Amino acid sequence: MKVFAITLCLFILMLGAVAWNTLYINRIAFALSAELDALPDVGEAGCVEGAAALYRKWEEKSKIIAISVSYPTVDRITEQFLLLSTYAELDAPREYHATKALLYDNIEDMRRLEAIGR
Repeated sequence: MKVFAITLCLFILMLGAVAWNTLYINRIAFALSAELDALPDVGEAGCVEGAAALYRKWEEKSKIIAISVSYPTVDRITEQFLLLSTYAELDAPREYHATKALLYDNIEDMRRLEAIGR
């Protein structure tokens, strides 16, 4: 009976960890999408700084996210954030907007794997 109780406790802990991870990944994905929405357009004040700050924020978060999200997804998002920052610095609006659209898609891909009820 003790083994059953220990197994049940471990199972509940595992389910709790899975639920926490799901909530964490979804919260980060929604926050990144909101910050992408708030970024100024190329050539506007704060665009370069905002894109660079968003890249730095992603770099911090990606270390934790990489534990449960596949490496190709994390790597793709990292590359897109770096490109977004570079295009903001180069004042390249076409590439900036294309990269921003790809980022939305890649963040959605990351979130989709952790979505509840899909």
